[in-house]
Amino acid sequence: TGLTVAITPAASTSKILVFVNTIVAANAVAGMSMALFRDTTQIDLGAAVSSHARTSKGLVSTDGSRYVALMSTHFLDSPSSTSELVYGIKLAHSSSSSKTIYVNRDGDYTDSFGYPGSSSTITVMEIGA
Repeated sequence: TGLTVAITPAASTSKILVFVNTIVAANAVAGMSMALFRDTTQIDLGAAVSSHARTSKGLVSTDGSRYVALMSTHFLDSPSSTSELVYGIKLAHSSSSSKTIYVNRDGDYTDSFGYPGSSSTITVMEIGA
């Protein structure tokens, strides 16, 4: 998605509070899910149930190419690090066929006042221990 933010904790005992708000769409009806990562490690995992994928948030339906969905999460991470950390998200859809996933716009994105662009944010805050 290109939605990432970096932070370098001042102490290894610090916690990092992560807030994500993203606008997503697909080029057809699709169930969307979002996974939150610290570097290459997926965090904010849903429950492990049978063979179900573990995501941070989902499934949210985009209900067609002219509609968007808001996906958001907040998560308190305990990275135990003083190295730079990069937080970001990955998006997926549940369809068995190929879909294009869009961020900050709908699937049609006609050049018209009725099709506004949106903004997505990832905010991190260090909380001293």
